[in-house]
Amino acid sequence: MKRFGNFLCTSRRRCSGQVGCDSLEWSASVTVSSGPGQNRLQRYKQAMFFNLPGIPLRILTAVQKLPSSFLDVHRDWLGRLQQDDGGFPGRSGSSSLYYSAFAARLLALIGCSHASQWERLVTYLKRELRDDRSIKTLVDLDSAVTLYALATLFVEDDLSDVGTALCQIGRVLLNGLQREDGGFAKAPQSAMGSTYHTYLAILAARLLELPLPDQDRLTRFFAERQQSDGGFVELPFLRKSGTNPTAAAVVALAQLERLAAIDLNRVRQFFASVQRPDGGFAASAHVGESDLLSTCSALISLSYLHEKNLPFEWNQTENYCLSLANPSGGFFGHHRDDQRDVEYTFYGILSLAALQMLKQRVIR
Repeated sequence: MKRFGNFLCTSRRRCSGQVGCDSLEWSASVTVSSGPGQNRLQRYKQAMFFNLPGIPLRILTAVQKLPSSFLDVHRDWLGRLQQDDGGFPGRSGSSSLYYSAFAARLLALIGCSHASQWERLVTYLKRELRDDRSIKTLVDLDSAVTLYALATLFVEDDLSDVGTALCQIGRVLLNGLQREDGGFAKAPQSAMGSTYHTYLAILAARLLELPLPDQDRLTRFFAERQQSDGGFVELPFLRKSGTNPTAAAVVALAQLERLAAIDLNRVRQFFASVQRPDGGFAASAHVGESDLLSTCSALISLSYLHEKNLPFEWNQTENYCLSLANPSGGFFGHHRDDQRDVEYTFYGILSLAALQMLKQRVIR
């Protein structure tokens, strides 16, 4: 089996032009009509596209179409959540690397208000890196690498020490979790690759500038997980497709530029089967209730299909997403949820941006 070899560990450059957080809020209020400002915003979007892999540039651009007052509410809510240690809390109330990474994604997506927020996030990340137990899974690695990659867009300090540490951790972890089936396992004791964790491995490898060892085998790994209903399963012995494994496979293959390896028409049919009357998407065809994670996963995947007049009612989906937004900031995960968090708020705003793009494709 091919393994990850030597690679270059460097601090990622910020977008050219060195735009500070206070000088540019990426929202509907930004003027992009012409001149140097347009070039600066384009460079920023391109840097965001590289440092938020898996999200099409068209969706990052579509965030500008959301009302600035709407984004302001969620930006202010997010700012109030940052803890004294620089991290962001999960639902338990204490700082979490996982939720801090989602906060970083959200800050970058809707506009950073103060560079100090990013500096505090970096302080939190460095503390986590000093704890040998912090990065043990691909979820941990993806969280840490994403936080680092986005921070390099906004922090003036040299972060090469952070990049070097993450490269070393990433190489060991990816080597240890790579499996003979071409995928990456969830845990060391797992014998088979996981669809979702292989997707995470691809995103982390891209951000760490690690070459993937066998892209043909990776492509076959994903293609073999597609089921007769068009969806994908997390593990090969499962038979019921899931929305999130399907999205993981679609986005991963898009990163590899291998979408032609799967039946995209059946993928569309699968997503149609999991949309519910309220406009949201469910976790599988066997689940009755929509949720925001599944909805976001479906919308991001459908954005890669490059087709007009997909058989979906986008206005209903938009209403569903907006119904989960709290007027004082933050999103709930589903209609029975009673707690907001940064992860679902990221999914909510990303879904609304994706819908701006998808609605443009409808031929009236």
